[in-house]
Amino acid sequence: MAPEDVVALRNRLWIRYLVVNLIGIVPLLLYFGLGARYFVLTASYTSPSVWILPFGVYVPPWLFVRRQLWKRFRVIETWATTDRDPTPDEAHELIDLPRALTVYAFGHWVWSVGWAIYSGLVNFDHLGVQLVRVCVAILMGSMIGCSLTYLATEDALRSLYIRALSDRATTNSSVGVRPRLIMAWVAGAATYFVAIGLTVNGFPLARSAPFLYGICAFGLAVGAIVTVSAARSVARPLDVVSAALARVEGGDLDASVPVDDAGEVGRLQMGFNRMAAGLRERDRLEKLFARHVGPDVAKRAIAATGLGGVHIEATVLFVDIIGSTALAAERPPEAIVAMVNALFEDVIRGVAACGGLVNQFQGDGALCIFGAPIEIPDHAARALTAAALLRQDIVGLAGVYPGFDAAIGVSTGQVVAGDVGTEDRAEYTVIGDAANEAARLTDQAKARPSRVLVSETTIRAAGVLDGGWVPAGALELRGRPRPTGVYEPE
Repeated sequence: MAPEDVVALRNRLWIRYLVVNLIGIVPLLLYFGLGARYFVLTASYTSPSVWILPFGVYVPPWLFVRRQLWKRFRVIETWATTDRDPTPDEAHELIDLPRALTVYAFGHWVWSVGWAIYSGLVNFDHLGVQLVRVCVAILMGSMIGCSLTYLATEDALRSLYIRALSDRATTNSSVGVRPRLIMAWVAGAATYFVAIGLTVNGFPLARSAPFLYGICAFGLAVGAIVTVSAARSVARPLDVVSAALARVEGGDLDASVPVDDAGEVGRLQMGFNRMAAGLRERDRLEKLFARHVGPDVAKRAIAATGLGGVHIEATVLFVDIIGSTALAAERPPEAIVAMVNALFEDVIRGVAACGGLVNQFQGDGALCIFGAPIEIPDHAARALTAAALLRQDIVGLAGVYPGFDAAIGVSTGQVVAGDVGTEDRAEYTVIGDAANEAARLTDQAKARPSRVLVSETTIRAAGVLDGGWVPAGALELRGRPRPTGVYEPE
């Protein structure tokens, strides 16, 4: 905030203070003017001491308040005109300003009661209930002036509250929602009922009617102003929070609200910002998680209630780089990483295009699943399509990275698909004979010109016995009791 803006804010605050407390003087004018005339007070309503009372009492206190306001704003200016946030003491000084000005205003009105008693002793022959009514009138003005002082001051300082309260807990210097509404009721309704009750007591209605009409009209006007001010001080920040909630509901997790209140509403604003920050962090983690395990597995993991799996038929595709140990011995690590990442990029793109899941990266190999965690009836056919496409990509990579090659093995069968591990750490995978068979076929494919071997169960499940794939005999795979019929591309 520029220095001239701080000065303009200070002056605007001072003008508001004067105006709202001048509003509180109006009941005194009504009483000392119309009241002295229609209630037959012994002092004339034109008596200079009566008319000067409301103004003469206020001049010295106004000068005191002006001095205090200028002093406090010098402290505010030290941080408001810079890029730094206020210290806790500086923030407290700002947040406490509406309460302090309200206390000053109340002190002025108490001082006015003393002047009223003095004026009664000088001007009235019979004090009694008249003096009580004068004091009540002044206290009525004080309730109006003090209530409006707090509400108007806090409203003017909201632009600075945003900086002072953005990441700071609220303080006890703020007046909460309930006291604000009580102030609105006191200044907008209660004081006028008190005045009317004291006016009617002991006087003929006809003689007091003009005063009653005047105080009621004034009460309606001030009541509307105070009620609107109190409602605005609560409703405006709540409207901002409501609009921000609508943005979050629409998917905009970058929504935030300025914290410009030091009470319950401010705690609500800060709570919303913390909630939005938590949602952004959760969304970031979900996206990061999805990058590692795939979006389908990520959604399943978020909704999962425990460890375990289900028996399903799925197709497993395994791809592994041929001669990775020799390549690593001949080339720098950076070149190996670039080569492996290029392969994995093709694997992710090709498998995802065919509806599969890249479940794990195992060193320089990848385990891919078709039919889990989302069950699809043609998982075998999709896996065969992915294997053919992936083989073409591997041939292309060999032109970029001389000596590069990779083998692919595909198998279909019953597996258990689910979360394995512990409650602290788990991962989604498939366990079963099909997974083991795919890994063994990949090892055998490294010695084949086609570099791709597919189990007979996959060919039968896909229904492609007559085209695209040809029998390649039966292989004795390590760990298996019977030979496995295999196919390779034509």
